[in-house]
Amino acid sequence: MGFANVKPLVSVIIPVERGDRYIERAVTSVLQQKNCNYEILVIDRGSSDRTSEILATYSERLRYFRQQQGLAAALNLGITLAQGDLITFLAADEYYLPNKLVSQAAIFVRRNNIGMVDSGWQTIEADEREQLTVCPWQSIPKLDLEAWLARSALVPGTMMFRHEWLKYVGGFDEKFPGAEAWNLVLKLALKGCQAEWLKQVTVGCQHKYPAIENSLLQANSVNAVLDDFFTQPDLPLTIRSLKNSVSYRTLVELAWYLDCRGQRVETMAYLKRAWSYRSALATETVVDWIESFARHSRERKLDFDVNSLTLAAEWQQLLKWTMEITDKSGSN
Repeated sequence: MGFANVKPLVSVIIPVERGDRYIERAVTSVLQQKNCNYEILVIDRGSSDRTSEILATYSERLRYFRQQQGLAAALNLGITLAQGDLITFLAADEYYLPNKLVSQAAIFVRRNNIGMVDSGWQTIEADEREQLTVCPWQSIPKLDLEAWLARSALVPGTMMFRHEWLKYVGGFDEKFPGAEAWNLVLKLALKGCQAEWLKQVTVGCQHKYPAIENSLLQANSVNAVLDDFFTQPDLPLTIRSLKNSVSYRTLVELAWYLDCRGQRVETMAYLKRAWSYRSALATETVVDWIESFARHSRERKLDFDVNSLTLAAEWQQLLKWTMEITDKSGSN
């Protein structure tokens, strides 16, 4: 852990709720970090399983707090209590790979103007096989406001922040459960917080999606973040002009995400929302939906059955709706 009687450089905040299956690995992965002075703060959101019992064995190596509120509130409590100049997060079902802390902290030490550093991650199957490695810098080389708008699916654990920047923007917003991280980075970028890549995979995720019952909640929160962002009065004109394209792209990806979770009725509802932001003709839009679903599946190494989608009754009803809308507008 950190050095005795020395202020930590990095504060690692771990929110947990009923995490006895994973929490030991998460904490251990932080304790194995080398060459970086850090502290660990665990915010227990009211676990009723063995989480507190497991964490008690680490009582001299971390700070433990209980708070029976939402995730954003837990993260904000951690930010308030943190002593480090740099802040990073770790979900209970994730773990750090070696040198995560020292590699990201080195960028902040080297560049005083940087407020955020992001990196890559990998998902791990139950049998410990690597399922997917994500290196976002390959498709998004520069982390500016436009880039953050294109990245609604974030892993907070891959990031590190200057503490002062998190306090400046007020931390996480509790209005957006499941999309708190996206809202946060958009606030930071809009205020001028500069970001840089650490082109390294730093986090292992023992999950691919949230629970089914939370999927629609998360999708709705992402959509709400988008709506909230484009109502900001101080948006640059170049960013405001992206509203239609960003909204369309995000809504189609959310539709794909919901379809992966078996929520087909909600999938079609999101495609209907996307329709109002399209720039192409009707037929081209429908083709783009199919191609987008295939692309998102391919990027995440998931199977995509085009017939399962296009032969579904919900899809057929959606096509009928698009034709009716097209006929009313008098365009193709």
